[in-house]
Amino acid sequence: MQRLALFVALALPSIANAACEYASYGKGIRVFTSDLRFCGSPGFSCVVEATTCTILVNVTQENGAFVSPYYVGKDKGTLPPFDAIGDLASSKANLPWLDLTNIGHIDLNLTLPPKLETINIEGNKISDLNGLPPHLKILLATSNTIASVTNYNWTSITKLSMSNNPLTTFANVQLSKNIQYFGCWDCKLTNFTVNQATYEALDQLPNFMYTNSTGFDMDTGINVDKTACASINGTLRALWAGKSKLSFVVCVTPTLPLIATSANATASTGLVVGCVVGAVAVLGVIVFFVLRYKKRTAQDTTFYYTNHTDYQADTADMGLNVDDLRSHKLDNTDLKVVSKKPLASGAFGEVWLGTYCDEKVAVKRIKDRRIESVKKFIDEIKLMIMMDSEFVVKFVGVSWRRPIEMEVVVEYMDLGDLRNFLMTRTSATYSWADKFTAIMSIVRGLVYLHTFEPPIIHRDLKSRNVLLDSQKGTKLTDFGTSREAADAGMTNGIGTYQWMAPEIIMGTEYTIAADVYSFGVILSEMSTHDVPYGDIKNPTTGRSYTQQAIMSKVASGELRPTFEQYETPPWVRDLGKQCLAQDPSDRPTSLMLTTILLRVKAEYYGN
Repeated sequence: MQRLALFVALALPSIANAACEYASYGKGIRVFTSDLRFCGSPGFSCVVEATTCTILVNVTQENGAFVSPYYVGKDKGTLPPFDAIGDLASSKANLPWLDLTNIGHIDLNLTLPPKLETINIEGNKISDLNGLPPHLKILLATSNTIASVTNYNWTSITKLSMSNNPLTTFANVQLSKNIQYFGCWDCKLTNFTVNQATYEALDQLPNFMYTNSTGFDMDTGINVDKTACASINGTLRALWAGKSKLSFVVCVTPTLPLIATSANATASTGLVVGCVVGAVAVLGVIVFFVLRYKKRTAQDTTFYYTNHTDYQADTADMGLNVDDLRSHKLDNTDLKVVSKKPLASGAFGEVWLGTYCDEKVAVKRIKDRRIESVKKFIDEIKLMIMMDSEFVVKFVGVSWRRPIEMEVVVEYMDLGDLRNFLMTRTSATYSWADKFTAIMSIVRGLVYLHTFEPPIIHRDLKSRNVLLDSQKGTKLTDFGTSREAADAGMTNGIGTYQWMAPEIIMGTEYTIAADVYSFGVILSEMSTHDVPYGDIKNPTTGRSYTQQAIMSKVASGELRPTFEQYETPPWVRDLGKQCLAQDPSDRPTSLMLTTILLRVKAEYYGN
């Protein structure tokens, strides 16, 4: 990996004035860019302040090429801090690939080099894909806020991953037989409308194969509306028939001329709107509203409730039962949201800073207000009510004006999540004595969950779901995917792929041992302070592995997260190795981990 050279711009004048094109990011946001107007020659990058474009730091690279700053190996510890990505089109004229994982602020209309072929935009706040350059071959857009993908000519794409998005509509997207991988885990698709050519291209795919990361990768079936499909001259067809236990019934329309791929193409969210190319627009709109009128119930999964005067707040009609929550409902006069923007935001929810009776609290809201999603949120809240442990974030109460607007209030943890905490600390400023205290708290939180009868499996244990507080210590949070292990047949894999155990990736039965594996991944993060697998490169190409390649290698036992070898205590590496065992039965239980850590404490950190 080429070393980056940094120059702090203590006295460098700003090229721009207050009218900076990144002003929409907000005051104080630090933007990493390669804009020639600020950074100089091609291959140079810099960090500017968003509202004024004042240069804060200049960054150069010896070979004159731009590399995503989150993937520069050990050198990244010396990189300047930044909050957003700006214009990278000048970074290198023929830049073929770009990894922009977990950046936070990305404007696709500003960002991308025109000859880009591969892009990973996983874990950002992107809600649409307008602005992508033409001729993309690989698009990895997992864990964003994308609800609709419509009107794209993606006939050059070979791999498309849309997993962990609140995606309900995939319409008038044109693919070709170049497609080798189509992934959409945790997608609740109710509108899947493609033309005949795209249907044939997708239907040729096998069920996902870990050996070569090809095929269709879905964990939820598809069943579109027959009447709506017929209204646009479509036909219901079974996709991937006989290749999966799931059913995928999609709407297939006649093949039409290719739509133009444009950076300014507009995405549409309705079934008819997404598929009306070549049809009579007025007729399509009329049909859409007639069907919508007939189906204005909870089954209309493209409809989001608003403050319409005709809204009926009858929980029976909505299918929401909040009786068990009424005793926990907080007085709205005592509850206030005080932050202007979320403390944290993901694909499915947001967390806001609030106060309850003048005490700081965190208020969690979901973005997807479909009945089915709110029901799941209520189930999560009911599980939280059961929790009573100093190692689990404390439930305070619930609040709603209407049940569809349900939000949960929990205790506020002032140091944020472990992932951000590690990103902003070095080994010198976060000692292993302090890390040990956090590690012990995580394990005790797991013991609490795993000793329920039946045991509760967290299923999404990762560093972002571990919260820290300067007074209250370390606690587990986010039980939206947790399940009681009442049966031995749990195979519905949930979680973020870097922390997923091999058995979950493979879709086989799993137990509480899956949480122990995830804990082992967190130990590797404690060691390196890096996102798991961020340092892993394909030895042939020198590029980062794709999500599918990493999952395949983890499932087969070829790949595990790395540990820093010089400053990491031997007990951490040894314990991590045990927790990351391929065979779940070879991993220690959470109770065994407690015993091991008590011995470690006595030997290394006193009694």
